[in-house]
Amino acid sequence: MAGMIKDGTGKGYLMKVDSDHRALVSAVTQNDEAYFSEKGDMYSIETGLITLTDTSEHKVLWIKNTATTQYLYIASVVYSWNGGSTNHNRTLFGSCYRNPGDPTANHEAYTPLQLNWTSGSAALATTYRWDGVGTGMTVTGGTQCFFITSVGRTVLTNSLPIMGTNDIYMISVQGEEVGTVGVTIRFYYKDVK
Repeated sequence: MAGMIKDGTGKGYLMKVDSDHRALVSAVTQNDEAYFSEKGDMYSIETGLITLTDTSEHKVLWIKNTATTQYLYIASVVYSWNGGSTNHNRTLFGSCYRNPGDPTANHEAYTPLQLNWTSGSAALATTYRWDGVGTGMTVTGGTQCFFITSVGRTVLTNSLPIMGTNDIYMISVQGEEVGTVGVTIRFYYKDVK
């Protein structure tokens, strides 16, 4: 009979359809972070807790994809912020930069953390974080785009941006007042198709 769909069990059962002609299915879903962690391709870089002693912009995390056959996907950016006031409700501004230059001062190399502790794989990336000297890493250039203004939160980027070989991504923060902040970028890799 034309238009019949049989299931994949090999027993030839027909697919059930409701009165609105929708197929009845069940499935298990898994978010990207969990899926790529299982594969051993999920990593993070972080600032640790850092103190912003003034209200200027502080460039704090820098990442360059060095994989030649894989794209790097930014899965999430996590901000933790505690403004210095007694109210703890002052705004933190976060920005990203696309393809800035290499850091020239006030930075330290950082090895990305493997989120699957049983995996021996290492991230194919060069990463730096602010070393606490001055008011952030000394980095010039890049295209700036603001994507968060918040007291503190996790930004789910829906796996964007997608970084090709030698693409660079950098995070900066700016407090409405002095305070303590921590920033984490979680990322994974997919093969170029």
